[in-house]
Amino acid sequence: MFIERPNGLLRVHLILQCVITLLLMGIVFAGFRLLHPWGGDFLLCLRYAAIFVGGMVLEYVTRSGEQGNLFALAERRKFSLSQKQIALPLVAVLGALFLFREPDLPRSLLIGWFVIYGAWVFWSNAQMPGLLAKWFYSTNRADAAPVLLIADARDARRFRLRVRKGEFLGIRVVGYADFGQCNSEDCEIRKLGTIGDLDAICAEQEVEGIIVVNAHCHDDIVLALSQFCDHRSIRFMLFEDLTGRYGRRLVPHSLGASDLVFTMPEPLENPVNQMMKRVLDIVIALIALAFVFPPVALLVAIIHRLHSPGPLFFIQRRTGRGGRFFPIVKFRTMTADPRDESIQARKHDPRIFKGGAFLRRFSLDEIPQFYNVLVGDMSVVGPRPHLPSHDELFTSVSANYPVRRFAKPGITGLAQIKGCRGEAIHPRDVRNRVRWDIAYIRQWSILLDISIIFLTVKEAIVPSERAY
Repeated sequence: MFIERPNGLLRVHLILQCVITLLLMGIVFAGFRLLHPWGGDFLLCLRYAAIFVGGMVLEYVTRSGEQGNLFALAERRKFSLSQKQIALPLVAVLGALFLFREPDLPRSLLIGWFVIYGAWVFWSNAQMPGLLAKWFYSTNRADAAPVLLIADARDARRFRLRVRKGEFLGIRVVGYADFGQCNSEDCEIRKLGTIGDLDAICAEQEVEGIIVVNAHCHDDIVLALSQFCDHRSIRFMLFEDLTGRYGRRLVPHSLGASDLVFTMPEPLENPVNQMMKRVLDIVIALIALAFVFPPVALLVAIIHRLHSPGPLFFIQRRTGRGGRFFPIVKFRTMTADPRDESIQARKHDPRIFKGGAFLRRFSLDEIPQFYNVLVGDMSVVGPRPHLPSHDELFTSVSANYPVRRFAKPGITGLAQIKGCRGEAIHPRDVRNRVRWDIAYIRQWSILLDISIIFLTVKEAIVPSERAY
């Protein structure tokens, strides 16, 4: 009931997006032909329109579970989804242009397509889900399914709020019945009785569905309620707020006849995703080591010779995936004198020699880490690796800090492009980094990696004040 309705509307949403995208592309093509004499082939544009729509369908197929119920997504997540819907068709079209080398396809036409398409995608994701939900399954419609909750007053109120937010489509909560305990808590939902009054309640309210909310301590009652509903052609559903009970977001997974519950989704456990990420890592690492590393190494050697003679590289033990240690390689930016490595680098740190600050500000000292990427100790994108002593310190500040080790550490990461660079001065600095790093592990996609890489290059060219 609740699963198939959003799934069906998602497909309706995708079909409408594809159809209207094709219509808009046709309008742009016709307008371009009128304004600019062009002897282009209509079939050529039709082929690229098909590639365009193919990219949209591919995005839908690869959409993460957290983006599954588009009708209950927050605006920020809808914005992120829209970016992905624009990026995949863009990659598909650019790939086709590279392969087919179409000299006759005006680039201004493609730009016009993407501008119109981008505006349409952002609008359709922001507005159309609500319109479709109201059209097909509004809770105010006369044919909305009357549903009875079996819950205490608090759980009934919380469930009603989720219905109002649009997480459950096409139902009308007529009231609730509790498990028979004495409950004096005020609730805006009408209490219709207890489970002993179900026959009369269901007949009077013409109930089509019963939802038992958080009944984990009433297994025998749940079984009896299930049989009761089967005998009366009433839909029976269980709702368990696992997130509220355990204080974290949990992900259920069907495992044969049983259910397995995870504390978080991990797209990088998928071997196909692992392969795509590893290929991207190897390609970027080879390009960086072949074309970027030699001139930067020469520049660093000159700076060392002028300001701080000593080793070119600085090798330090860091914590990697699963808590395993590895030697990270960087260009040396501090004096070669013995020092306490557990002290974080600070702004105007006296240990950083003249010229070393320049290397750190533009992230040039990180270039040798592409060797770590090539040998498999690191990834281009991932949570930044820290010293073992810092791991212990940060774990005392943020209890879920070790979750970062589920993924390979990276040269850059989601936390870094969100401004979490430099010294962690306050506990909130640590918590913010952990929050973004865990969000990266939960929401990984190859497009997210690519976007982080582009934003990191931008940050390296125009560094923020936190880069020191």
